[in-house]
Amino acid sequence: MKTFSVAVALLLLVLPVTAWSMGSTLNKDFEAGFQDSGADAGAATGWYAFNVGGTNAVLSGDGATVHGGSWSQKVDASAGVEGGVKAKFDVTAGRTYAVRVWVNVSGAGAAYYAVMANAEENAAAVTGWMEQGPTGGGWVQLSQTVTPTGPAITVFLDEYFGVSYWDDIEIEDVTPIIDPDGKSPTRLWLEYTSTDGAWNPFTFGGVFDGSAIMGQIKDAVYLMGDKQIAGTAKLKNTPRQIDNDEYSYKGATILGGKIYGVTGYGDFQQSTDWGAFGPIIPFDQNAAPRQKAAVDSSAVATDGTYLYAYETEGSNNDATTRIFKFAVNHADGGSISRVAPFPITITGYSRISNIGYWNGKIYAAEAFNGGQILEIDTSTGAVTELLSGPNLLPATDVMSWQGPYGFGQVARYGNKIFLAAENSVLYTWELISGTWTLVSADLLQLTPLTDFRGAFGLAVKGDGVNAKYAWITSQGYVSFWDLYPPTAAGSFNDVDFDTPSSIWVNDAVVTVTGVGGFWVESQDRARAAMVVSSDTVTPGRLVTIKGTSQVSDSGERQLIPSEAVVEGAFAEPAIKPLTLINMSMGSATDSVGLRNDGMLVTVFGRVGGFDANTCTFYIDDGSGVASGIPSVTGVKVQNADGTSICDKDDSYLLYAGLPCYATVTGIVRLEKLEGGAIIRRIDARSNADVILTAL
Repeated sequence: MKTFSVAVALLLLVLPVTAWSMGSTLNKDFEAGFQDSGADAGAATGWYAFNVGGTNAVLSGDGATVHGGSWSQKVDASAGVEGGVKAKFDVTAGRTYAVRVWVNVSGAGAAYYAVMANAEENAAAVTGWMEQGPTGGGWVQLSQTVTPTGPAITVFLDEYFGVSYWDDIEIEDVTPIIDPDGKSPTRLWLEYTSTDGAWNPFTFGGVFDGSAIMGQIKDAVYLMGDKQIAGTAKLKNTPRQIDNDEYSYKGATILGGKIYGVTGYGDFQQSTDWGAFGPIIPFDQNAAPRQKAAVDSSAVATDGTYLYAYETEGSNNDATTRIFKFAVNHADGGSISRVAPFPITITGYSRISNIGYWNGKIYAAEAFNGGQILEIDTSTGAVTELLSGPNLLPATDVMSWQGPYGFGQVARYGNKIFLAAENSVLYTWELISGTWTLVSADLLQLTPLTDFRGAFGLAVKGDGVNAKYAWITSQGYVSFWDLYPPTAAGSFNDVDFDTPSSIWVNDAVVTVTGVGGFWVESQDRARAAMVVSSDTVTPGRLVTIKGTSQVSDSGERQLIPSEAVVEGAFAEPAIKPLTLINMSMGSATDSVGLRNDGMLVTVFGRVGGFDANTCTFYIDDGSGVASGIPSVTGVKVQNADGTSICDKDDSYLLYAGLPCYATVTGIVRLEKLEGGAIIRRIDARSNADVILTAL
């Protein structure tokens, strides 16, 4: 029998039968003692006996057959009776809870388990019993999900004609947290970067000049931009030089012009100018390089002066983690040395799988158990349990790669902390009145597959104060997300084209329709873009567009609708073409002035070249802009609507090479030539907008 204080013992002896009206028991693990006498003799403290048929089972605490701790609740109904114990637990009405218990069943009977959504006292009224037969001496976990109708639930543990042992009740709030802040992130692009089908994309080591550096395991290190050009956001990568598991670059960062890759075994390697990695540099300079060692190091970070790395060893659920701080001697090629008081040793947590840096602090998350997010001061080495668990995250597991609460990378930006988790959820906490408060948990589609795949690596980009975008790695993929897309229609003039963004505008005016989409402008003529869409629209009308923004490979501003474009009224006043000189069109390789691609304009000039195969020609107003063709200058001319300029009645002027002048009204376009140069082009609305005049 358990030992407890005299005061508690006396209290139990004088409890009246009406004790069921008391509040929730805290004795979920049966470690707080058992009752000695009365109607509930043998039941655990806070639990009450019940029977079916009039005769109680024999109840007792058992110290020999336990799942955890030192005691379990034994229910012996082998005398041909049925009964057990019941208890009430305080909860919040309307939330959803997973209620789990471990049971070990012996004898010829069966155990029954039920959870009621209210403070039900009468076992005869219980429904939804879960049956468990003999377990062969082992333990089985039973689980029921319940949404309480009031402030309490009731748990019934019942045995019929046999003997059962019950232990370790778990009550977990599993209410789905779906976008409580009303701002679900929008995926702007997705890219497959794995070369062998493995989890190649891993952790990020920071954002540098708007791009994120990422460990890619066997493919070494990648620098990922925020936009895809020609189908990829990859800007640079080190050579792939390792085709085995001796070393794998799980994380990397940039410092002093060098790339520091973390090998995964407690070592660094350096790369200069994205070249091949050099010799091994162990975290522990007194130890030999460790291949296949029982340590893991998956991430590295920097504050611009020092390097921060970690290594962890031990079991997934009970690991030892060391956080390192290194000074770098750039004068001798980048040698490193430890900085006191580091390394800091952290124990009592599950395996750490990542770190990230923000404003003098390192942030790390337990990889397993739904545990803690830790903050480490980079000056003092002090460790703070910033967000404590266990079971920090709701059980919305969709993947179960390493159990229900696998944590990926954590990143702080301003007053928010973001966590990419292996249940494909991006969690966000905000510092509100000195307390970290969970403000959103968004389930993300991280791959093109129909099932969700776990998130792991995370890097956040913002304006220095507020986070705006995030890169996330998943199984073989990297994706880029707008964290806070618009929740209401806004102005076309506010659309960000420099970084792909979610958009919702209702004040854009259609100017021209053509092959592959149509073009819009703001009513004040400050902004224009191509809308890549097959929707039918009417020039002159206002339209509402929801989707994303991007810049094409040639540098043109584009809008990509995610749903049907909605037409509105005709804009007043109507948009009319602006007259531009050739040099002001752009932005081309050698253009000057404001960016005006996508705008409705009129340009003019002498015809200086004609291509009969494509029915395009060039005009030069004296600006002498580059065309990409030797001995020909000027702006390239073609039609936007797919018709051929060669069908014009006066196209003989072009075929004959007669001196002529052209005035063209259409859309300013940019065309990328082989070799990378960007030239100016105008796409006429139709043949009627191409006026040729013989000289």
